[in-house]
Amino acid sequence: MSLMKPTKTNIVAVLFLQLFAISTISISFCSGSSNVRCTQREKQALLRFKQDLNIGNSLRIASWNGDGDCCTWAGVACDNFTGHVHKLNLRNPYDDSLSYAFMWSMLVGKFNTLLDLKHLSYLDLSGNYFEAVQFPAFLGSMRKLKYLNLSLCGFVGMIPHQLGNLSHLQYLDLRPYYPSNLYVENSLWLSSLSLLKHLDMSGVDLSKASDLLPVINTLPFLEVLQLSYCQLHHFPPLPTVNFSSLTKLDLSYNLFDNSLIPSWVFRLSHLMYLDLYYSNIQGPIPDGLQNLTSLRYLALSHNHLNSSIPNWLYKFIHLEYLCLYNNSLVGVISEDIGNMTSINWLDLSLNGLKGKIPKSMGRLCNLRMNETKGMKILNLKNNQLFGELPDCWMNWKNLLVLNLGSNSFHGNFPNSLGMLSSLQSLHLRRNSLSGGIPASLKNSRDLNSLDIGENKFSGNVPMWIGETFTKLMILNLRIILMGSYQQNFAI
Repeated sequence: MSLMKPTKTNIVAVLFLQLFAISTISISFCSGSSNVRCTQREKQALLRFKQDLNIGNSLRIASWNGDGDCCTWAGVACDNFTGHVHKLNLRNPYDDSLSYAFMWSMLVGKFNTLLDLKHLSYLDLSGNYFEAVQFPAFLGSMRKLKYLNLSLCGFVGMIPHQLGNLSHLQYLDLRPYYPSNLYVENSLWLSSLSLLKHLDMSGVDLSKASDLLPVINTLPFLEVLQLSYCQLHHFPPLPTVNFSSLTKLDLSYNLFDNSLIPSWVFRLSHLMYLDLYYSNIQGPIPDGLQNLTSLRYLALSHNHLNSSIPNWLYKFIHLEYLCLYNNSLVGVISEDIGNMTSINWLDLSLNGLKGKIPKSMGRLCNLRMNETKGMKILNLKNNQLFGELPDCWMNWKNLLVLNLGSNSFHGNFPNSLGMLSSLQSLHLRRNSLSGGIPASLKNSRDLNSLDIGENKFSGNVPMWIGETFTKLMILNLRIILMGSYQQNFAI
């Protein structure tokens, strides 16, 4: 037998066949992996979990049955190659915990152990109710978890230190259904979660965790820290801030006894969200806040701030949400407010601000003229503002709420107010506005709250109000006429 002399053509052909064979094997292997079924042990663990839930509330897991492949069940995801369950997401699809839809969609029942799901890296059971049982300590044995969300699940008692075993955890949300149903006596276990990026323990009683801040300061990758309603009263100073990557900080509803914003907050240069609502903060708006130039959200409401609004705050051109209501702020609103071109929620109500609405606010009228952006909320009620209302409202196409009540505005009802087609709430109560109610107001058909009472309007109440505003739930037309008093029209 004679051997074929190798040629360049033959070599290329052989290489092509080898590559084809390899690719065929790879394709076969990959396509075969899609048919991997879940293991019988993990399947039974999921069925036991379902068994302890009330059937009437478990429509979301109706696909869980003994004949099916658990990798195809709702909320279950498996590894393509091993078939092990690595993700269980049974999150309540409705976010509003007070809504009927949220209650109806809850999974309700006992909380059965999930220990047989040893490969689970993602677990979200938030918004379901597990009959006020003790917080499950066995979760500390699921060491592969990277994501754990048990918020609004009805668990009670002490959060176990065994959670410190979850060293791969990056996301942790433990908000209880009712504040203080859960508590922590010692927070040292948190220091073992060195990879944590998101920590939400809002509503957990942390009053006994005196070591909390030093422990949190050991988490260098932390980006979100939410500790509202935690009964915190004091934060010690921090010489060095190790969690400098923080972008969101919520310490609202904690009555701090030192009445000052902790100075370490001003060193969080990446901070975009800061909520210190109802935190017993006193004195002037601290100048240290001007270091946080990345802020998009700033809430300092319901405190005891007693200064004017500092000029540096008007330079926060990226700020979208500013809420300073119910303080003791004084002085005027500067013309520089026109520089805040990203603002869509502005609430300065219940203060002692004086003067006129700045003309520069008219510049904001012309900004963000698209379907999704622009000023949504403007609330200046209960101040000492005066003068005529500006006539630029026709351009605020996205405004949903306008409240200028309990001030000293005078002049006619601006015709342009009726051009706010998206408006849902209009409150001008307790001013000195005069003239008639313009027919242009008919354009605001989505109004569900209209309060223009206790002004000095003239003429009769327009008959078209009842015919046009079919969504009204609040209506106050208590009108004081020029020189006489007209019958009340208030609902």
